[in-house]
Amino acid sequence: MSRTDVLIGHHLPLYREVLSSTFRSMRPDLLICSVPEVELDQKVQELRPLLVICGMVTTVIADYSSAWIALYPEDRDEALVSVAGKRRTIPHASVLELLGVMEELESTASS
Repeated sequence: MSRTDVLIGHHLPLYREVLSSTFRSMRPDLLICSVPEVELDQKVQELRPLLVICGMVTTVIADYSSAWIALYPEDRDEALVSVAGKRRTIPHASVLELLGVMEELESTASS
């Protein structure tokens, strides 16, 4: 099983592809995997990613990942974020703020 840093499984294919491309471009050191939402729970269990980006957090995502971002949950213009069990909301989240969650996760893991 190979390492996966970020698993992206948003229900909107365009969001998945844009986020995957952007993360790969801005953080080439990370291993990014993009999957259709219907495969997300299975891939979370299989790959155990550091960060999951999705549209809705499932029990599997909450149980098997250190951090997650629910992007535009219930069509609200926000991102719900959980890092090491600490949750917060980012209104009108930008890609840079999403990348910042990964950096936060990395600094949490190294301390």
